[in-house]
Amino acid sequence: MLLSYYSFVTIIGKIHIGVTSKGVKFVNIGELNTGNKLSKFKTDSIFFKSRYGKLIDDINEYLSGNCPLKQRYPLDLDGYTPFQLKIWKILTAIPYGETRSYLWVAEKAGNPMAARAVGQANRSNPLPLFIPCHRVIRRDGKLGGFSCGIKYKKLLIELERH
Repeated sequence: MLLSYYSFVTIIGKIHIGVTSKGVKFVNIGELNTGNKLSKFKTDSIFFKSRYGKLIDDINEYLSGNCPLKQRYPLDLDGYTPFQLKIWKILTAIPYGETRSYLWVAEKAGNPMAARAVGQANRSNPLPLFIPCHRVIRRDGKLGGFSCGIKYKKLLIELERH
């Protein structure tokens, strides 16, 4: 599979984006911790810039606090479970600037006992800026976890609220 991979610096730190011919495959904020995930891919930065160059501008605009991230790009979600995809679809319905609890998401998914499973699905989310898992917090109002680090979760929530 051909992966076009690009990293750039934003006002919150470094962002890494990977895209395939099907769409955006991953977005990571901060230190890139892919383990061995990228070894099966080839890199093609020309492909990235030709098809996804505007994505960098869109991310910078979102991070400036002006607007939600524009959803104009296809997402490549191949390889994920039906449960993960169901949870992530629910997350995309959480309005910009608002948060919901893990329990709320589990209830929307039809299983109020699955709050921990919702957390696991969020942890596996490869596209945290497109699938806003940072908008999911604990029922007691505490932040919970975030795949890119709790400091980025807090920062994104604050950015969207202002």
